[in-house]
Amino acid sequence: MATRRTTPKQFALFKKTCEECAKRWGIVGWNIHYKHEKLNGARIGQCGTQVFHRIAWISLRSEWDDTQIDFHDIDDAAIIRLARHEMTHLLLAPLADVVSARYLSEDHEREANEAVCNHLMGLLP
Repeated sequence: MATRRTTPKQFALFKKTCEECAKRWGIVGWNIHYKHEKLNGARIGQCGTQVFHRIAWISLRSEWDDTQIDFHDIDDAAIIRLARHEMTHLLLAPLADVVSARYLSEDHEREANEAVCNHLMGLLP
């Protein structure tokens, strides 16, 4: 079981890419906090929000082992894709917040949100 890590340099690239996306995509009025930390579950990045207060936490996973995630070496291109993906979640956060307030299951909301997020990844600069 090998322990994998993202580096401070990769976190700096992650944060820089997130900030560029916020500027380019017009994501304004948010208090965005960036974290380089251990995350639960099988994820390398995470976007958490409090939409009403316009606060977001964008995280890059700092370490994991092969039993947690089957994701080995992360290059700069992967870090950039991941940052764009998490910022796409932030872009969609107000929509996701409204949808989650309805009587849909959490799985349906997550699937729909991921589908739109992945689609937008191919469209947004």
